[in-house]
This record gives sequence, structure tokens and C-alpha cells, in this order.
Amino acid sequence: MRGDPPPAPRAGDAAFEPPDPPSGDPARGRWWAGRRTLLPAAVAAAVLLPAAVVVLGALDGAPDRPVRELFAALADRDAERAGRLVGCAAPSCRDPALREGYEPPTDLRTGRVGYGDPRDDTRRPDRSRAYLPITYRIGGTELSSTVWLTRDRVGSSRPWRISDGGMAMVLLVTPAADRVRLGGVTVTAAPVAGAQAAVPVFPGRYAVAIPADDPLVTAAPGDAVIAGRPGALDPVAVPVAVTVKPEAVAAIRIQVAAYLAACARSTELSPRDCPFHVPGIILYERDVHWRVLDQPGIEVKPVDEPRWDGRRATVETVRPGRLEVRYTSMVSPNEFATTVEHPEVSVGGTVTVSPDGALTWSY
Repeated sequence: MRGDPPPAPRAGDAAFEPPDPPSGDPARGRWWAGRRTLLPAAVAAAVLLPAAVVVLGALDGAPDRPVRELFAALADRDAERAGRLVGCAAPSCRDPALREGYEPPTDLRTGRVGYGDPRDDTRRPDRSRAYLPITYRIGGTELSSTVWLTRDRVGSSRPWRISDGGMAMVLLVTPAADRVRLGGVTVTAAPVAGAQAAVPVFPGRYAVAIPADDPLVTAAPGDAVIAGRPGALDPVAVPVAVTVKPEAVAAIRIQVAAYLAACARSTELSPRDCPFHVPGIILYERDVHWRVLDQPGIEVKPVDEPRWDGRRATVETVRPGRLEVRYTSMVSPNEFATTVEHPEVSVGGTVTVSPDGALTWSY
């Protein structure tokens, strides 16, 4: 009959296609209306899908994008933003590290992006790893380095991230101080170039100084130019030359004078643990009296290499002091006489600094 549905396909039949509704059948209008709705939707999907892929790719950015963002953050002296871009949370990567005593790099130029490992040309490059040669200026010096970047291997959005080369590891070397001022932040000093005290540092020029509250040493104003450098196993050593503060020398002189005064209270010709004595063989001495006439002139020098005992300075005599000793002794059988001598005195020793900042001189 005209309105009967077509028979269902049987196993082995050819692929079944529903027949067009006959002319004049109301179903024919509905059938064409459905096809008119589906066709534009399919065309739109075919057009929009590649566009969505293009937009997501644009959001990922080129490998140089995070590098340019890093240098923009450094130009703004924004250590927090720069630290997020390189994955660093150390004090040198947080405010106010770049707010004072810092000159950012300028004139960034990027080279050609490479992918994978440049040392291995035997395999297809890994497109999730990139390296970017860059040049820039710090002051009047042009510097070059390479920044390494990575991104996820899969995903609809795969932004690039700086993995290495956006900073440098720096050792601020001075065995006479435990802290150094770098730009706007105080960091741990390294007692020697090979010490495990490297500090992550952004590229730029930094003012280098000893903190004002260091009780022993100070440093003349200086600076250090730091370039970005891949790898943390080979840090850059920056020597920090220091001198002993005049007030520290005065404090050590007071301790030396107190020590000699205590020795001078001795009633022996060879006071125990003291830097002076009367030489020779003296018989039956009595009434021994010491007196300090002139204090020795001393020089306090910062150590130039780390010491096992924690000393941070040494003391040397540059002008001997002068003492007076008066005593009575036997000069012949049954005869005693009073003798007055004026020996010289020199001192040496070391200086340590306690955790609370107290200076201690030890002979």
C-alpha cells in the first residue's frame, strides 16, 4: 500500500538507504527541512574546528614569548613576576631584590629557535623542547647566552616555559663575612669558590656590598655584571673584597689591653698563658711587679681563606709594646738585689664573631 513502510533489511542485503518520500507526501517536506538544517551545521563545524585549533596554537605562543616576558619583567624591576617565569622562589627572586642597586638588561635580540637536543642530530627533533640564542646589553657590554624552554608533549594548550638559562647561579665569595648585600636583598656569602652556597640571580648589573650591620668587615662600593647561564653545576664566582671596620679594630684593641693588664697582675717572672716573661735563670725571685707602659700597635686583617675554627680575622703586631718588670732576686750567696727591666711585648691571635654579633679576640 502507498502508506506502508519499506521492508526492513535482511542479513546479507546491500547497504540500506531510506528511499525519498514520494512526491506530494507530507513527510517529504519534513525530510528536506531536516537536511537543510543539518547541512549548514556540518559546514560550520568544518570551518570552526580548524579555527579553534589555530586560536589555541596562538594562545600557546612562540618559544620566544616567555623570554620576552622575562626581560619585560626585569625592565620593570618586578622580581616576583620574573621569578614566576623561571620557577624561582629564592629571596633573590622576590621583591625587593631588584628595587635598588640593580640595572636591568636592555636591547634583547633573539636568534633562530632550535628544537630537541642540538648535540644529537641522529634523531627527529623533540618539538616539546626548544633552545633560543639571545643577545642583550648590560651597561655598555653586549652579552650572549642560550635559553632552554619546554612544554607539555600533549594537550590542547601547550604554552612554553623557561627551563634553564633565564638566570645564573652565583657564588659571592668572602670567607670574612657570612652575608652579602646583592642589589636590594641580603644573601648568604660563600667562604670559598667551591662552596655549596650558590644564589640564583637574574641577568643584570648588581651593586655588591657587605650589610651595614656586619660587626667586623665592610666593603668598598662595587658591582657585578651577571649574564644568564644554563646549568647550576658551574656557578659564577664573584669575589667580594672586604676590610675590617675601624670600630672593630678599636674593640679588639680594648680586648688586647684588658688581656695584657690581667697578665701584668701576675707575681711571676713568666706569667702563665701570657705573651711576655723575663728570660734567663733567676734565683729566689720575689716581689715581682709588672706594668704596661705602652700598648702594642696591632693590625686586624680579614682572613683570605676559610678556617676550620671559624676565625674571620687575624691579629698581628706592627709595633711592639713596652713593659716594666721590677723584682728582687739573689745575685750572689747571701746577697739580694732589685732589678728593673723593660721588655717588649707582641701579640697575635684570631677574631671570631658570635651569632649575636659579638667580636671575640683569642690569643
